[in-house]
Amino acid sequence: MSTAVEPSVTLRPFSLDNVEEDLDKVKTLVDVELSEPYTTYTYRFFCQTWPQLTHFAVVDGREVGAVVGKVEPRGGTYRGYVAMLVVERQLRGRGVGKALVRRVVDTMAEMGVEEVVLEAECTNTGALRLYADLGFVRDKRLVKYYLNGGDAFRLKLLLPLEGVIAVPEGLLSGEAPAVPPTAGPVAEDDGDDDDLGGTTAT
Repeated sequence: MSTAVEPSVTLRPFSLDNVEEDLDKVKTLVDVELSEPYTTYTYRFFCQTWPQLTHFAVVDGREVGAVVGKVEPRGGTYRGYVAMLVVERQLRGRGVGKALVRRVVDTMAEMGVEEVVLEAECTNTGALRLYADLGFVRDKRLVKYYLNGGDAFRLKLLLPLEGVIAVPEGLLSGEAPAVPPTAGPVAEDDGDDDDLGGTTAT
């Protein structure tokens, strides 16, 4: 089910019926707008393991933004991770990025997540302001986190935040599993997701 953000912008979930096409759309957006490179396997890992945590922003039938996330068990609870957030440059500042983050965080909350983490470049003031508006706080600074030598802030959001992030009707469209899925066919990371190089362009 699509959800309106403003008259010309809607959100839609990743489609398992059109995996290759939607993977290519995510990859194209990220490759053009973000500084960190990702392998095809990385896109497949996220989008096909947690398809309900990948969403597109669509304008006039064209995908102009995307958010990609995952959920995993952590210390007896579940933790969500926003790996990628991207919006085409000409559409930034219209609430598209914020709507995408709300959507993926709401889905994570429905899946039982108690905290959500991500990384953002220390110099990306727009992204830092967006996340602060949604309730994320700075957890720590990651020195030389990105391949270009730039530092990142690890940001954290504790759930639930009742009254701050609303859960839209029809959010899961019947596709989300009853409990969060496990990582799938990759080695376990150290719990900090430092190896994933999460980046944001909003």
